Amino acid sequence: MKLGRHPKTFRAQGPLTPWEKAQKKRAKKVRKQREIPLFKKLWRKMPKTNNVRKRRLHKNATILVTFFVVIAVLAFYFCLPISRANKIQVRHANSYVQAKVIRASGITSGESFFLVRLHQRAIEQKIKTDVRAVKHVFLNYQAGKVVLDVKTHQPVGYQSDGDTYRVIADNGGILSQPLTDTKDNIPVFFDFKQATQLHATAQQIAQLPPRIRNAISEIHYAPTKTSTMRLHLYMNDGNQVLILIPDVSQKMKYYPGIASKLKEKSMIDLQVGAYSYALK
Repeated sequence: MKLGRHPKTFRAQGPLTPWEKAQKKRAKKVRKQREIPLFKKLWRKMPKTNNVRKRRLHKNATILVTFFVVIAVLAFYFCLPISRANKIQVRHANSYVQAKVIRASGITSGESFFLVRLHQRAIEQKIKTDVRAVKHVFLNYQAGKVVLDVKTHQPVGYQSDGDTYRVIADNGGILSQPLTDTKDNIPVFFDFKQATQLHATAQQIAQLPPRIRNAISEIHYAPTKTSTMRLHLYMNDGNQVLILIPDVSQKMKYYPGIASKLKEKSMIDLQVGAYSYALK
């Protein structure tokens, strides 16, 4: 007896079940795919590949075009006069401080606004370092010009230099060009040869209440062999005071009380403790 294939089984004629319909549809699809040549299968996939490639090319082209447009716009802007500072202005300071601020800023006519903005913090810091009279400085920009808004330290006295005077700020910086006369009721500093002592004294005087500061007529730097910090103060009421620079802001607060008890013009020594003796 020969072995062969299983005989086909036939089902009764009738409508197909849903499962049989799905199996028949699947078998038909498989047969159809087997009949399609390989090159046709590859050809059908080509449009998708081309579309992806086109999208990539379009994206890259957009990036390149945008880049070159930005470069062109920037180049055109830098060629225009509005991109450069044709004027440098300093506000809220006298002419002496204005000249020093402009020189310290390093900004010149025709300077690019872009470069000024790029180095703005460094420029502001350099001005405050080089010009001691400047307390704060802010760079602003207006049509065709750079504006430097300056706030200076408060004046506390005049520095005597022969027949001329310069206004001294509360940090020891110089606020003015040489003047031939004093105007404000603030003390005059004499004999300060070194900036260190001048700055330290100005800072101490600035801490005094206005009524005591205005009571001082002259401040002389008067060092001795034992002390390089001694000051000799001449008061508007005729009294005189000997005091050390670091003690001015603290000990001079007691001057009104001491002076009120004096019966004659006296020298008040506040270097060590406090005592006084009549002036000859």
